[in-house]
Amino acid sequence: EVGILDENDIKDILLMFEMRKLGIAIEKERYFIGAVMAKSHRMMQAEYDYNENLMLYPEEKTEFSNNGGNTDYSGKVTEYAERYNAYKKENNLMDFDDFLIETYQALKSPTYKEDFVGVAYKWAQVDEVQDMNPLQFAILDKITANEGKTVMYLGDAQQAIFSFMGAKLSSLETLTKRTG
Repeated sequence: EVGILDENDIKDILLMFEMRKLGIAIEKERYFIGAVMAKSHRMMQAEYDYNENLMLYPEEKTEFSNNGGNTDYSGKVTEYAERYNAYKKENNLMDFDDFLIETYQALKSPTYKEDFVGVAYKWAQVDEVQDMNPLQFAILDKITANEGKTVMYLGDAQQAIFSFMGAKLSSLETLTKRTG
């Protein structure tokens, strides 16, 4: 049994770690939380030896400065990311990005087709494709059949809003080339 964390839960966990004692301006807390989350997931993906193009967040998303660059918080970002990951593990909790990472890990197994009977779908429909990140594309590639598959992608480049989660317009260009 696993508990699912949403954004409010994540903030509550970091507040429980006495995040406010760092002296971060309240209006900048969400940026610190974002940096901690990015670092947390980069650390998980590094443990699994992901290459850079599948990382959910670029390294620069793990950086945070509170006073226009005058205060270095890189050590605190790492510390809180480590504490967050440990807390999740101890309490059997996962957030959305954990699900992506663990799903991809399971699908990378050499025996995943036997472990997950029926995982090779011959037909899939993906909506809001403009907001997908490379890891989500990799998962889709893993769960669709190698031959005889039909994948219908629906999206609008003018509505791409999830760049903070690793979605890139270049993914749409790659997808366009890939699908012909």
